[in-house]
Amino acid sequence: MELNLKNKIIIVTGGSKGIGGGITRLLAKEGAIPIIIGRDELSIKSIVNELENKKQNVDYVYAELTNSDQCKKAIAFI
Repeated sequence: MELNLKNKIIIVTGGSKGIGGGITRLLAKEGAIPIIIGRDELSIKSIVNELENKKQNVDYVYAELTNSDQCKKAIAFI
């Protein structure tokens, strides 16, 4: 599937497992740069390692999205 997403930065909240993980994998496969925002350090590290081993772009920010300060820090990082 060609979605014309090459090098596009796309934020995926909860992007390390379940539907979010599937979205992250598809975006990376399409050449996008998914940025995972979440709080589950183990699952985030797992998917980041998986995608990096495939030489696919991915990045992440640990944040609790109910905390406005953490949201601001996440967006500033991105």
